Amino acid sequence: MKTRSVPPEVLRGVEVAVASTRSEILLGVREGVVRYFHRALGRPVPVAVVPQEVADRPRGLAASDAEMIAGCRSRVRELEARLGASYHFYVAVEEGIETLDLGEGVRHFVRSWAVIQGLGGYACGGSGSLEVPGRLFEERTGEGEPRRELAGLRRQAGLVATLSGGLESRRSAAAAAAFNAVAGLFFELYSGHPRSGN
Repeated sequence: MKTRSVPPEVLRGVEVAVASTRSEILLGVREGVVRYFHRALGRPVPVAVVPQEVADRPRGLAASDAEMIAGCRSRVRELEARLGASYHFYVAVEEGIETLDLGEGVRHFVRSWAVIQGLGGYACGGSGSLEVPGRLFEERTGEGEPRRELAGLRRQAGLVATLSGGLESRRSAAAAAAFNAVAGLFFELYSGHPRSGN
């Protein structure tokens, strides 16, 4: 990306409203945004990430990529409606489980999605996926929720951290998702085909 194609206000510093008050999400979003602009511009750009309280999602993990992205889009729209043009970007991150039938049985994967809104458009970015052992889904409650062991893992260190033996975390997943969302937004903007913000 050429420096001249970046809006001047972004070169002076980036202000990001994040639909979360959780430190691992805030730090992850900041890491992803900083990394993108540092690589794209070849120099550091100050990034301020500001936590914003939003309504929590209903109990449990999102059950599909589409549900995660829709939840993020909803929270980003809520922030933009509430805060107007106060920030350059509005970001939401959500972790969930995608279930895939691979022909030889159902497999479950955890990942995070981020949605970024700003500069006239929006984009989505995802983290890598980790497979969730099937035994965690063998016993379900009457409401179809994974067994309690899975919920306990999420509360302790986070599902990503638990499944990766601590090598990955919510923070690193949020950073990857945010980086990919920012990259997608700027690709759309500078290719001349921005997505509609609606």
